[in-house]
Amino acid sequence: MLQSKSLIEFGESVKQIRVTLGYSRYKVNEMTGIKRDTIRNLENGSRVPRYDTLDQLSKIYKINLHLLFEKKRASHDIYEFYQYMDSMLLSYSIDSMTKISDMYEQITELNKNVELVSAEDLKLFELFIHLIKNFYDESFSSYDEFIQKILNALKVKNINEICSEKKKYFNFIEMRILIMLSSYLMRIKNHEEAIMILETLSPKIEESILNEINKYQIKIKVLLNLSYINNMAMNFVASMNYAIKGIELSHTMNSTYLLPELYGRLAVSKIKLKYEASSYDEDIRNCLNLFKLKNNMKLYRIYIDIFERDYKIKIQDRFLNSQTITIQ
Repeated sequence: MLQSKSLIEFGESVKQIRVTLGYSRYKVNEMTGIKRDTIRNLENGSRVPRYDTLDQLSKIYKINLHLLFEKKRASHDIYEFYQYMDSMLLSYSIDSMTKISDMYEQITELNKNVELVSAEDLKLFELFIHLIKNFYDESFSSYDEFIQKILNALKVKNINEICSEKKKYFNFIEMRILIMLSSYLMRIKNHEEAIMILETLSPKIEESILNEINKYQIKIKVLLNLSYINNMAMNFVASMNYAIKGIELSHTMNSTYLLPELYGRLAVSKIKLKYEASSYDEDIRNCLNLFKLKNNMKLYRIYIDIFERDYKIKIQDRFLNSQTITIQ
């Protein structure tokens, strides 16, 4: 969990930033309204910083202190909590859901005696757990109501505000909540706002996901979702370009995570754009053969059905038996 050593290291870093900029605590108080005692306590590592304090200081220090704070405490047990959150974003698992719920209960219990995590973070952790549970609950239907609850928790009035300069800083937990929010918007076919959120988050993912594998897998998932949503919004050029970016990133990382789906999206985009069959044949082969390589025969059959039923492409033996790309 968040320990005093983390707070001290963070406070020392914040103090160094202030000193480097040539600001006194009195000057910071004048610029932000934050009490000098609050600034002193933060720099001494004697208290968990409030979200709004970090937000105000981030603006005048020209650095995202939310991210700096998370990186300082990520060496402790809180890092494990983020790991499970990322595993839930990447692939729903009942075991991971149970683990993250248990960890939340432990954090809540410990916080009764010592403030190891801020009260605001605890509320956001709980919100994330409900986000995941509701999204995978087939009986859940109150999406509009829950989306408003998410906006309230993020202290924004609407999606446009999330994507504006006004809401420039997101901490680690907020970033993950926003990824789930985009999935909620996809579910109710609010394509424009889902695209806005994912395009806003895409360049910020690298700095907010500390595990290297999770970092690139989440980037790949965001690119796949952007390809899918743009296809649904009839923007086939954007859909194709996002699929290509995802494929290129997969090859760079030597990863097959979501790679067959990306080839499928690329093929569909080319079909929609009326490319010659010779242009998307290889994409279809790669899509189907990669599903076979990963032994995911359920999606293999689903994609064959999609190509044949929706796009009138007869999947011949030459598609299924040709050599596919090689990724270890």
